[in-house]
Amino acid sequence: GVTGGLHHILPPHNSSEAWGQELWKYLSNVADVTPAWFGKFITFPKTSDDLNMTKTKLNESVMKRMKIFGGDRYGNTKKHLIYSQELQDAHHIHIRGDEENRILQHHYAFAFFADPAVQSFYKRFVRDYMRYNDEIQCAASEIVEKVREDARKYAP
Repeated sequence: GVTGGLHHILPPHNSSEAWGQELWKYLSNVADVTPAWFGKFITFPKTSDDLNMTKTKLNESVMKRMKIFGGDRYGNTKKHLIYSQELQDAHHIHIRGDEENRILQHHYAFAFFADPAVQSFYKRFVRDYMRYNDEIQCAASEIVEKVREDARKYAP
């Protein structure tokens, strides 16, 4: 915030220790864009000169892939959110964590790339280089086991 990247608005109490609702409200206030993501997937165009996807929408094979990508096995389809010029120009995009905006899905179910080679690259990149911290995973596993033990007491 101090450097101007977040509209010269300082975080709560001018501290990097902000947390919870106070932090989320701050991030929403300083964001250039806060798109509604719930039930949608983001669509990246094939080229950077087609951010509104006017050319991409004319490509029948891309549109067929997009339709398959957005569908599920029950026949429902998710809407797509185009990675537009507004998102491209934004310095800070904030994805709110409330019920209407939460992204509870894997990256490969959330981001569609019009270029299949780019789609494949990013799937592999995330798979190969983004890992969970082992200490956090182990602690989470222990917590889940404790919750299950407690639940078994009430519903054996």
